[in-house]
Amino acid sequence: MMLRPTVLSAVMTLALGSWATATAFLQQDVEIVTTVGDGFTIATVGDLIYAHDLGHMMRDPSFASVVDLLREADVATGNLEGIIVDGRTFAGSRMGGHGAEPGTADSIRDMGFDLVARPNNHGNDFGPERVEETSAHLERVGMAYAGVGNTYAAARAARFYTSPQGRVGMVATTATGTLPARPSPSRMASG
Repeated sequence: MMLRPTVLSAVMTLALGSWATATAFLQQDVEIVTTVGDGFTIATVGDLIYAHDLGHMMRDPSFASVVDLLREADVATGNLEGIIVDGRTFAGSRMGGHGAEPGTADSIRDMGFDLVARPNNHGNDFGPERVEETSAHLERVGMAYAGVGNTYAAARAARFYTSPQGRVGMVATTATGTLPARPSPSRMASG
């Protein structure tokens, strides 16, 4: 009598296993088709820690060769480790650590960067006013950035850069650092 439940159990196991395998093969996710052709290049670096324009570094052949790689890529990205602040007019809510001069935005663009990530442990240095100022400097030079916005939804939204060879997106976030950057009162009123 014990043989009958064992056989029934084995038959049921085989039937369920066959059904699950067939279902998995039939319900495969549709592959997203890319419109970017072969040969598309993305150059990615780590932290961009600036204090001022680095144009003078171009005299160093090693530095210049890295910049050439960035410029030749279809898209170049990095992590903007800090903020861009005009120290001559600073009147923010708090002092911070990594602040760079306004010309830094031009330097980052001139080195070939197209898209930068902004949330990190120094992304809120100097308070929300300087987060907004950094956005203005990056926008002035046409630099796309991800991970910061004047609302929570804008900060977590994907940002895109379109090159002649194709389009890429970036979502940026951090798990470390200071309290989250909030929009300054001027942005809150307009946003």
